[in-house]
Amino acid sequence: MKKLGANHILNFPIITSGDVCYDLLINNKEPFQTIGNKYFVIATDYPLLKNTHFKKLRI
Repeated sequence: MKKLGANHILNFPIITSGDVCYDLLINNKEPFQTIGNKYFVIATDYPLLKNTHFKKLRI
């Protein structure tokens, strides 16, 4: 955050919605219990699911 110019933030861990979603996905928690493990990239290919049980489909 300091690199982005936020010099006066508290020294606490920050949890984002992406962190929460990632935890729900990799731990197979509600509401993602039945979505399967295959996905394909629609926009930017960000390696969020790399080294997980999810498999990227190639189109």
